[in-house]
Amino acid sequence: MPPHLFTADDPGAAIHPDAAPAEGEIVVHKNRVSAFAGNSLQQILAAQDIGHLVLAGIPTGGIVLSTALQAADLDYRVTVLSDACADPSPALHHALVNDLLARRCEVATVAEWALTLDAAS
Repeated sequence: MPPHLFTADDPGAAIHPDAAPAEGEIVVHKNRVSAFAGNSLQQILAAQDIGHLVLAGIPTGGIVLSTALQAADLDYRVTVLSDACADPSPALHHALVNDLLARRCEVATVAEWALTLDAAS
């Protein structure tokens, strides 16, 4: 494996231009399976007084699972967007979203979550 693979120097880890951060936005480089491991994400969230995380990503059985469980253990409110996550194993995705993650987190579709944003405004 090349030494720069999965690091900030890896071209494959670059942020897509369509999702590029705005001027001044904080960027946290993720270098482990959980988004919290090996970086300052928890401190950044605490400094911003953020207590609710909404997760989407791939694979459900790796990054989403690890991040959701660690976030729940750190006392964050966690919402997993079931239709904005995927796994190479559809059966594993289904079991994780409907059984395991549903016990520790809120699980919603993007449309269901979007309705909560409308209700909050």
